[in-house]
Order: sequence, then structure tokens, then C-alpha cells
Amino acid sequence: MYYRWGSLPSYQRTRGALQFLASVTYVLWQIQDNSWLIAPGNIPFENEAVRSSFFSQVGERDAYSAVLGADLTGRKAKVKTVDNRIATDAPALAHLKVGTRLASAILMYSFGARGGEDRGVLEQEITAACLAPGLDRTTITAALSDLREQLLYLHYVGRRYRFETKPNLNKLIADEESKVDGEN
Repeated sequence: MYYRWGSLPSYQRTRGALQFLASVTYVLWQIQDNSWLIAPGNIPFENEAVRSSFFSQVGERDAYSAVLGADLTGRKAKVKTVDNRIATDAPALAHLKVGTRLASAILMYSFGARGGEDRGVLEQEITAACLAPGLDRTTITAALSDLREQLLYLHYVGRRYRFETKPNLNKLIADEESKVDGEN
């Protein structure tokens, strides 16, 4: 957070980091998440208090509410398709919600950047941030591919993943398909 969000005008460094981590820790404690370490993939964005704390630090709450609803937190969020496919293929990984884990981590890396870098996260960084007992690199790579095919606001540019407010090609295709279905 220090290196990536430090350039953001709304980020309050120490106080902001503590506020955000406090809200995350409280929610993880409430839902009895037994992780030993809070990683970017563990952030429970489905919780309003966590989302509020996150956007108070990175800004752009209004611009990203549709993005989160469509891809990550909504009732029909596209990430749930990826979670369900992985749970069907590997029932032992169902509790990890691999798609949600990866999308949450990518969202954390979508704001700010280290000096001289573009926004977003490289595949090896996202893999390192999301590893968990029983979850290997092959599964993460397959899930990233599924996310690229399913999510509507996830962009893969310059070998970096990031969420943006403008839709990707998946969203444009889905909109055109709905127009064709509506005409029939």
C-alpha cells in the first residue's frame, strides 16, 4: 500500500493504512477467516465497511461501484462463474473462492503504481499474492485466463492486470448479444 498508493492524493499513509487494515481485520475476524496472513486476495470487498474504507483511501468510489457490482460483489457478479467452475473441477478448492481471491487482489493493485511502472499487477506478482495451502500456480494461471474471458471491466494490458471503469471487449460483446436476443 505504501509504494503503490503513496502517489494517490486521497491516500493518508499511516492513518489510512491502519483504518483500512482495521476494517479488513474486523470483518475477517467476524467471518472467522483463519488465515495467518492478510494477503491482497483475502480482502472481503463484499463488505460495505471494507469497500468504504478502501475507496476513502484510493478515491473513485462512484466510478468503480458499477465495476465492483458487475464483476466482484454483485448478486450476479461474473467472478462467481469462475468460482463455481473451479469448485466443480476441484471441490477441495471451493472454500478458497479462487476467482474472487484473484479479482480482489487485482483490485488492490489497480490503483497507484510504483515509481516508473504502469498501474496493475504482473502475473507473477498476483500469483505470489494469492498462493494458499492447496492452491498452486497452475490453478491460479487457469483462473486468470477464466477471469480474462468472463469479467467485464478487467483489462490485461502490457502484461498487467487491472480493473478500469471502461468496459473491456467482453462487455461490448455481451451488450451486442443482448441486443440481438432482444430483437428475436
